[in-house]
Amino acid sequence: MYRKSLSYLANYRQDPIPTWLVKRLTEYLAVAPVICQLCNASLQSCSLPASQKHAVVQPRLKKASLNSEDVNSYRPISNLSFLSKFVERIVASRFVNHAESNALFPVNQSAYRSRPFDRDGSHPCAERYPYAADEGKVTALVLLDLSSAFDTVDHTTLLNVLERRVLVEGSALAWFQSYLHDRSQVFRANGKD
Repeated sequence: MYRKSLSYLANYRQDPIPTWLVKRLTEYLAVAPVICQLCNASLQSCSLPASQKHAVVQPRLKKASLNSEDVNSYRPISNLSFLSKFVERIVASRFVNHAESNALFPVNQSAYRSRPFDRDGSHPCAERYPYAADEGKVTALVLLDLSSAFDTVDHTTLLNVLERRVLVEGSALAWFQSYLHDRSQVFRANGKD
């Protein structure tokens, strides 16, 4: 059933049913067990099917106020299938749990953490700045936005870091290898590929 369902989705460049409709009809269509079975099959087989590694890239205006005639007003948005995004979230959740339970995140890292630092959500470094200023010390804060970093990371390097530094091995590492290998995309503008 797993391969048959995924081959059906492979014939589409986008999901055959909008995600909002699937979410709204979940209780009536009993899709949760099917989605669960497909996700489990991907994890157990240590692979993400090729049909779930295909992205449709579409241009979107950065801001509504920008000139729609200017190519620089657009950014490329990659759309993956609903199922692919769902599996990604499951894997990300498991990865964060693994990293937190093995204390693999840097102490002051705030991104990709499932828990706030304090009850009020403030970062521990924020408490130190006023004291340092009172003592006449120079303080600096560097904030990095690495949200686009994935696009520039060499996959072999990433897999080596996952294995050696983050202790991802065996079937989990094989799943990440499959996830990164043989991805495809098509650019769609004005309804044409």
